[in-house]
Amino acid sequence: MFERFEQRQSHAEIVIGLRLEPELVAQLFEQYCRGLTERQLRKREPNLPLVDDIPHVHRSELERRLAALPSGEVTRISVGRWRGAFPAGEDQLDYAWITELGGFVVAGPCTLDEITRRYGGGSYRVSAYGFEPAGIRWEVLLEDLA
Repeated sequence: MFERFEQRQSHAEIVIGLRLEPELVAQLFEQYCRGLTERQLRKREPNLPLVDDIPHVHRSELERRLAALPSGEVTRISVGRWRGAFPAGEDQLDYAWITELGGFVVAGPCTLDEITRRYGGGSYRVSAYGFEPAGIRWEVLLEDLA
């Protein structure tokens, strides 16, 4: 299941795909976040990425990254609605407020139209997850995608 979290699948996708109880998925997500984030050692810190940990890009950079996806290789494109930043934790650091929307799989380059057709305009966190080799290829924040 942690691989599905790494692929940025939403909790709903995991519940439906694996036929698990939502509470179990939420508990496992909590464990996943604690195991992967060194900042979790601080007290009362949210299980969210810091805004500064995700590169902010312009539309042209996201277009370039999507067009550069390797042909013939399966990539999961994960999309989350970027809601802004909020200060939290002992140091009042800025955390990313992102609502996961889900994602889709491509077998090569794609375009921004594939995102806007599914999710409309707005501000997004977009990540690309490769399967061979497995892992995040890139993750970016984009504001005001029309």
